[in-house]
Amino acid sequence: MKKNKIVSLLGVSLLVLSSCKSSSSKVGIFIYNGNDTFITELTGCMKTDLKSYKTQIFDASESQVTQNEQILNCLNGNYSYFLINTVDRLASSAIIEKCSSKNIPIIFFNREPLSEDITGKDDIYYVGTSAEVAGQYQAEMAADLFGNPTSLNSQYDKNGDGIIQLTIIKGEKGHQDAELRTKYATNKLRDLGYNIDILSIQSADWMRSEGKTVMKNMYETYGDKIELVLSNNDDMALGAIDYLVENKVFLENVTNEKQPFPIFGVDATDVGKKAIKEGYLSGTVLNDAQLQSTAIANLLDYETTGKDFADFPFKFTDGNRIYVDEKKVRIADLA
Repeated sequence: MKKNKIVSLLGVSLLVLSSCKSSSSKVGIFIYNGNDTFITELTGCMKTDLKSYKTQIFDASESQVTQNEQILNCLNGNYSYFLINTVDRLASSAIIEKCSSKNIPIIFFNREPLSEDITGKDDIYYVGTSAEVAGQYQAEMAADLFGNPTSLNSQYDKNGDGIIQLTIIKGEKGHQDAELRTKYATNKLRDLGYNIDILSIQSADWMRSEGKTVMKNMYETYGDKIELVLSNNDDMALGAIDYLVENKVFLENVTNEKQPFPIFGVDATDVGKKAIKEGYLSGTVLNDAQLQSTAIANLLDYETTGKDFADFPFKFTDGNRIYVDEKKVRIADLA
C-alpha cells in the first residue's frame, strides 16, 4: 500500500514548510463515549502526544447518530485529519466515503472497521490491539491458577468435579472485541485441556455500573458455584468486585489467592492495576494506551512531513493496520 501519498491537504503543499505544518493542522478526535475509562486514558495520552497539533475532542455519548453529525459538521471545518473511535464500526464505510470526498485522512482507533471497508484504502488506518490475544492471555492466566487440567488445583476447583464453572461479563453486544475476547478465552481454555461449564454470559456494555448489576444477577443465581469470572474489560470487572465487596463475598485486605474465586479483566487501566495491588483483581491484559497513542502520533508525523514509511517504527498488518502488543499483568508484574 502506498504510504507517502498526501501531497497536498487543504491546498497546502508538503513541499512548503512541511516541518511547520503540524502546528497549523487541526485534528478532530471522535470518541464513542467519554465515560469509558480506557478511552479516557487513551485520549489523555493523545492530547499529550499531539500537542503540536490543534486538537478537538468530540464525545458521541454512545450515539452513532450524534457521531455522524459531529463528523459532518467538521467536514468543512478546515480539519486536516480525523481520528475516529466509532460507536458502531458498521458505520465506518459511510464515514470513509464522506471523508474521502473532502480528502481528509482517517485513523480509526480502538474499534476496528470491517476489513473490507479499509483494505487497500489510501489515507485510512487502524490502530488497536488484538482481541484474540487478549482472550487467550486471560485463559492462560486462569490456567496458571487452576493447574493441571486432569487434576485441578482444589483451591480453585471448589466442588472438586474437575470442571471449571465460570461466568463471563461481556462488553457491548455485537462489538468485535467483546465477541473475540470471549470466544478466544473459552477456546483457549478448551485447547489447554480444561473442561469448562459456562454458567452465564451477560453483557455490561463496558461500564462499571453495569458490571455491578450483572455480577449481582450472576451471584444471586449461581452463588458459590462460580469458580472463575472473565470480564472483557477492567471497568466491568471492577463493577463486579464492587458488588462482591459490598456484599462481603470478597474479602478486604487479603491477597488475590485468598478471594473466593479469581476475576480477570482487560486493559490494565490505572484503576484495574490498583485493584490487583489491593487483592481484588487476579489479573488483566495490558491494552497499551500510551503505545497506541504513540503509534497514532507517529502516523500523523510521517504523513504530515512526508517521511519515508520504510523507516516507520511500527509494523503494518495488511498494509494499513497497526496492532500494538499486549501483555499479561498480575501482581508480580506490578512489583
